[in-house]
Amino acid sequence: MPGVLLVWSATGPVFQAVAVGDGELVLGREPGGAGLAVDDTLVSRRHCGVRHSAGTWTIRDLGSRNGTFVDGIQRDSIAIVGDGVVRIGHCIFLRCADLHQVAGGVAREGEALVGPRLRRAWAQIAEIARFSPTILITGESGTGKELAARHFHRAGKGGPFIAVNCATIPEGVAERLLFGTRRGAYSGANQDAAGYVQAADGGTLFLDEFGELELAVQAKLLRLLEDRTIIPLGATRPQEVDVRVCVATNRDLRAAAADGAFREDLYFRVAEPSVTLPPLRERREEIPALIQDALDVVHGGLFPHSALVEACLVRPWPGNVRQLRSSIRAAAQRAILASRALVGVIDLSEEAGLPLVGASSSDPPAAEGEAPEGGPGRLSDYEPAKILAALRDADGNVSRAARALGVHRNQLRRWLAKTPGAAMTPAQPLADDP
Repeated sequence: MPGVLLVWSATGPVFQAVAVGDGELVLGREPGGAGLAVDDTLVSRRHCGVRHSAGTWTIRDLGSRNGTFVDGIQRDSIAIVGDGVVRIGHCIFLRCADLHQVAGGVAREGEALVGPRLRRAWAQIAEIARFSPTILITGESGTGKELAARHFHRAGKGGPFIAVNCATIPEGVAERLLFGTRRGAYSGANQDAAGYVQAADGGTLFLDEFGELELAVQAKLLRLLEDRTIIPLGATRPQEVDVRVCVATNRDLRAAAADGAFREDLYFRVAEPSVTLPPLRERREEIPALIQDALDVVHGGLFPHSALVEACLVRPWPGNVRQLRSSIRAAAQRAILASRALVGVIDLSEEAGLPLVGASSSDPPAAEGEAPEGGPGRLSDYEPAKILAALRDADGNVSRAARALGVHRNQLRRWLAKTPGAAMTPAQPLADDP
């Protein structure tokens, strides 16, 4: 069921799905019978039309006042394959090949904001918790593997939850930290000491970055998984423990086992049951709510401009939710510190949400502040009248004004600092500058 999903309006995050039938779906304030009405003064009565046929989307501007933006670029008409972002006024839509995949909306569940795709993964985890004392959670860095582990724990029988990052355990001490020690096991061991496994007895042990465990310890961990016993360092008899084990990694354990970097027998023991968490780029319907949630942590009065939400939706975010939250919080803090300047703008950094250089990922969008192809020439001299006009046309958005003038936004800010009346130009409070 192809359709569009309204995820942002002038009032904040929303979640409204509308199917695209055989004809054209019209978006606007008064779209008529086969359309979706939105309440936004920047949207024309009949703003744009959306069609879907044989996997191809056609987006057509219907002579709107403020333009139709597809994946961050203003378009009169475009045919494009794949899902993506459409913005009209302050309203942002995701085009979606199958609305069944996004049924249920985004809601807070425990510590996390959970969307429909992530909710399906969590449902799998809860089902596994009913019959299995172990689970493998895979996924890219920042997708929320510890939150998923806590969900596995809550769906089980309770008890303590002990989280261990295996990548931070110093070499040579993993056995002692995991399984504990007996008095006299080594010089300085003056008393028995419990390890992480004993601390999790009756509950759940979560081993994050599981693929980083040294090989010598992996054999002893296999014993724990097989018969729920451990032998503390210096002990001669096994000790029984009642512990559920959740392991997580972003490594390809199968490939690591084939290369000898991970024990084959341990891989076969933990490979199933497993759940893979989808990356943020595959669950973009969560992004608007995540943005607002991150801003609320910094300051309860912050509200993002729709262009900031649009910029976040079109970026790939290789660091996933962790990277998005970090970038939004940093942008909000910069906006607060710079609020005495022209306007307080929530401004993504140049690299936020983009792959590292050399990373295998989709090509990043054009550099921020870069003039669009075929756009006006660079404004080489300081011309206050043109600067103010561009800022008014951009509704106070610095980056859009900079693109219209063909200069980098930092140069435009320097000019604005000495432009009389610049602070009085129309702008949304705490508008973004993506």
